[in-house]
Amino acid sequence: MDRALSDVTHRLGLVLDALSPLPDIAEEADSALLAALDETSHGWRAWERALRDRRAVLKAGVDAMTVRTRLGTQPAWSVAVWCAVSMQRDGHLREHAVRLLSACNDRVALAALINRTADPVPQIAVLASTGLTRLITRTSPDDLVWALPLIDAMAGTLRGAQSILSARIAARLRAQPAAFRRALTRAASSPDLHLRLSAAQHQSALPGTAEQRAQTLDTALRDGSPILRRWAAEEALQRCEPPHLAPLLATMTRFGGPRLRLMALRVRRREGDVDALRQACFDGNANVRFYARRYLRVHEKGTDFRALAWALLDARASSVAQKIGALSVLSEFGEAGDRDRIEAWTTGVKAKVAAEARRTLELLPG
Repeated sequence: MDRALSDVTHRLGLVLDALSPLPDIAEEADSALLAALDETSHGWRAWERALRDRRAVLKAGVDAMTVRTRLGTQPAWSVAVWCAVSMQRDGHLREHAVRLLSACNDRVALAALINRTADPVPQIAVLASTGLTRLITRTSPDDLVWALPLIDAMAGTLRGAQSILSARIAARLRAQPAAFRRALTRAASSPDLHLRLSAAQHQSALPGTAEQRAQTLDTALRDGSPILRRWAAEEALQRCEPPHLAPLLATMTRFGGPRLRLMALRVRRREGDVDALRQACFDGNANVRFYARRYLRVHEKGTDFRALAWALLDARASSVAQKIGALSVLSEFGEAGDRDRIEAWTTGVKAKVAAEARRTLELLPG
C-alpha cells in the first residue's frame, strides 16, 4: 500500500472508530481522533482530501455508503467528530458542522472553520467566514499561532486567496503584538516544522525593531530543518543591514549547509572580508572552497594553501571542522612527501578527522 493510500485508510479508520455505537470504544477512539487533528494544523488539507475523495475511500477498502450513513446519523457528537464531518462530501452535513463549530472555542474548531472558508459551496464558505470572525476574537494567541500553517496553506489556494482570512489574522496579530510575539517565540521550539516555519515568517513580519527581527532570524538559522534555515538566510540577506547582518552571516556559516555558507561567502566577498574568505578556503565542502579561493585571488596572489593547511592541523586551537577542511585542502594541494604526516591523523583522533585523513591519502599523488 502506498503512503497516500495508507494515510487515507488511517484517517478514515480514526473517524469510523470514533463513530462506534459502543461508548467505551468510542471514547478512546474519539481521543485518538482529536489527538490526530490537534497534532498539526498543516495536515488538515490532507484530511480534507482523504474524507472527500470517494475513490480514495473505496481504494482504502472502506464502504463509502457506510461512511455516509454513519456520518448522517447526527447524534450529539464530539468536536473532533464534527471537525471530520465538516470535511466530507455532503454539503448539508458540512453546513450543519460549521454552525455547531462556530459556537466552540477549541483550536480544532478554529482550524475547521479556517478550512471551510474555501468551501466549494459559497454559502458554506460565507457561513464559515462569519463564524471565524467571532471565533478569532476569543481565540488565545497560542491557539491562533498553532493554526498559522493552515492559514498560510489556505492563503495559497484560489478560494483562500480570494477570502479576507489573511487580512483578519494579520489584524489580530497587530492588535496584540507583544502577546503574539511571545506565542510565536514559543512556537519556535515546536516539533512541527510547518509551525516553526509559519511562526518565524509571521514573527519576522510583525512590527518591531531590527534587533527583534535579527533575533528571530538567528533562531531560525540554528533550526534543524534546512528548509527553515534556507528561508531565514534569504530573509536575512534581503531585510537585514549592518550591524545586524554580520552576526547572522556568522550563524549561517556555523550552522548552515554548504548552500548557506556559500551565500554568506558571497556577501563577504562584496564586503572585502579577506579573513573570512581565507577561512572559507578550508571549508569541508569542495564547492565552497573553490569559490573562496576564486574570491580570495582578487585580494591575494600565490597563496600557499598547503602551508596554511598544515598550520591549521598543527594548531591545538583548531576545531574538528577546521582540521577536516585542512585535510580536504591537502587532498588538492598536498604532495607525496606529506603521506607520513597525514598517516598520523588516521588514528587517535576524532572519527570524522580520521576518515577525512584516509580519504586524503587516497587522493594524494604516488
